[in-house]
Amino acid sequence: MTQGDHTLRAYATLVSLRDGVPDKSLVNEKWVHEYNAALQRLSSALSRDLSEFTVRPEELQRAESGYDPSTDSSTYREGLWCDRAVLMQRLHAVLTYFTGMQEGKIGFDPS
Repeated sequence: MTQGDHTLRAYATLVSLRDGVPDKSLVNEKWVHEYNAALQRLSSALSRDLSEFTVRPEELQRAESGYDPSTDSSTYREGLWCDRAVLMQRLHAVLTYFTGMQEGKIGFDPS
């Protein structure tokens, strides 16, 4: 595969994630892992450091699924979860960066 093909595949994965991440306040860590893997492939294909766009491990957390006031205890969903807003912010940021990089300009065109 060529560099362009690697770049296009990684970008396509990021776009599909943007359109496919469930519309819930928390998303399962599998979405974050897929995003970070696509970001790493894009970073390698472009030979650029894109680490500022990653979702960091500390942004994953356990998610409470229930609370029993009689025992003052919580139950938790399986796995780790991420605020959807965090994932989507990073995803939109890297897609905006990539688009600006491809167009060769950043900013507004006053015309």
